[in-house]
Amino acid sequence: MTLLPASLSLGQGETTSVEVAIAGRGGFSDGVVLAASGLPAGASIYFAPALAPAGGSATAILQAGNAIAGNYAVNFVGASGALQHTATLQLAIHPSTAASGCNEVGAGGWLWMAGLLILFMRRRRRLLAVAAQGSPSGAASGVI
Repeated sequence: MTLLPASLSLGQGETTSVEVAIAGRGGFSDGVVLAASGLPAGASIYFAPALAPAGGSATAILQAGNAIAGNYAVNFVGASGALQHTATLQLAIHPSTAASGCNEVGAGGWLWMAGLLILFMRRRRRLLAVAAQGSPSGAASGVI
């Protein structure tokens, strides 16, 4: 059993795939059931197909999710009857670049929001100035 690639780096929230090649030697002749262990909490993995043919391959879809950043050894296991083979994926998970949603708005969005805030502050200042001068007779007093 061979993993392609054998090591990879993935950001939190990202998804990638790993090819799991199953050699038809070493006693594997039937379908091979695939599983993985050693994934950090918050990460997940799915195999397609879950029962890979000997001499064929399967794709492992790896999702980093909200796993804690760090280096992990993920063990892939292929089992067919009493036979079992393993291969290890060296996985590095790094922090997301879109932490706290800061990068999701973009520069144009932040400028728009800053302009809106300035407009609001100017309007508030005018309303306070009018209220300080006093209200016309018969009008209710107070700031809106």
